[in-house]
Amino acid sequence: MKKKEFSNGTLCDLHLRAAGEGEEESRVIEGTAIVFGKRSINLMPGSPSRELYEVIEPSAITEELLNRSDIVLTYEHNQEAVLGAWVCGKGTLNLKRTDVGVGMSCALGQSTTAIDALDRVKRGDVRSMSFGMWVDFSAEGNVTYERLEERSAEGKEIWIRHINKIDGLFDVTICHRPAYPDTEVEIRSANEQIDGILEKQLEEQQRSAFEQEQMELRHQLFMMQQFQY
Repeated sequence: MKKKEFSNGTLCDLHLRAAGEGEEESRVIEGTAIVFGKRSINLMPGSPSRELYEVIEPSAITEELLNRSDIVLTYEHNQEAVLGAWVCGKGTLNLKRTDVGVGMSCALGQSTTAIDALDRVKRGDVRSMSFGMWVDFSAEGNVTYERLEERSAEGKEIWIRHINKIDGLFDVTICHRPAYPDTEVEIRSANEQIDGILEKQLEEQQRSAFEQEQMELRHQLFMMQQFQY
């Protein structure tokens, strides 16, 4: 099943492009809209036992995906506050896939939202970006979960959710705060949903380990019987 999700933003070198010699002050903002291989913020705030971080793998986004996407640049996740647009490789928003992620640049206009965003980027008040994506969680391999050996300072389990394939992109967002749930109810609901996924994976791993152990025991018994004969 495909789900619409916002990534939980990372610091992305968001800055105002320097003006050239003799040019007026630049209105172009630049940064890395999507960062590969870096941990997001903790996706399970308030969980007593686990921390979960998301990592966008390089395989998740291809040139083909970018070139067929209709993506808007927004401010603080507001879909009404559009600052630029990328439509199948063209538009006022420029995107480019690199080894480290997806680079972004956009010359901002004169709307109230654009002026506000430009000022906050210039001052360094807004330094993060997140993005909106469609992911098919039901397709094998698109999303995988990994439990690390290390534990947090509070002794919690640390998990990584690897996004290996994204089916669609629709939004890149300049933001001060990542896309956390807004209320305790939403946070608790999200934590319970993720806990269910992780518990299911642990059960499957335990079942697989048990089945492997049984196969090895049966093989050993078979070899012993062969030796006795």
